[in-house]
Amino acid sequence: MLIQARLKDKYNKTTFIFTRADKAQGDMLKASARAAEGVNVIEALNNLNRQFPQLITTYGGHAKAAGLLLRPSRLSAFTQAIEKIIATQLINSTVDNSIYTDGELLPYELNVANAEFLRVLEPWGSHLPEPLFENTFYIEQIREVGKNHAQLLLIESQSGQAFKGIAFNQYAYYDSLVKKRCRIAYRLDINEWRGQRTLSLVISHIETI
Repeated sequence: MLIQARLKDKYNKTTFIFTRADKAQGDMLKASARAAEGVNVIEALNNLNRQFPQLITTYGGHAKAAGLLLRPSRLSAFTQAIEKIIATQLINSTVDNSIYTDGELLPYELNVANAEFLRVLEPWGSHLPEPLFENTFYIEQIREVGKNHAQLLLIESQSGQAFKGIAFNQYAYYDSLVKKRCRIAYRLDINEWRGQRTLSLVISHIETI
């Protein structure tokens, strides 16, 4: 996952990541943006361009993602303007923080074969999001892997089966949930290591129950 998407998901904020543009594009900054819930990033940029037509060199995208080119000297003015425009969008929108899933999977449905089947349906996008499921698990163990990634050993409540889960960039938030019964929203993935393929649950949200 790209860094702008990770930041957007972690903080639920619209995110612009700036880097130096290629030399062929001159002394420019390029940005990639991801929109949080309630924000239409291309409409925000359209609005900004109407108000300040000389501020952005070029831009494009859609409601949830966009890119742009900007002169470094205009970064501060851009930041102030886009923050005001996005704040206005949020005031005028109703943000729904509910987490919608595709329901529970039965214990026997939690397997590599179903994870493989879902891969056939890719690519996912804003109008066809990757399936998100929910089940009740007992968190037997949590340990940190990499930098702030949480690896969880989960016991499914109905069957007592053990599953491995991963929550990226969430160890600091989830390490206190060990030995607790929780409702977990997750996506199916496959972990491949030394020729072995096993199911991995990619966790997006945990609530204690």
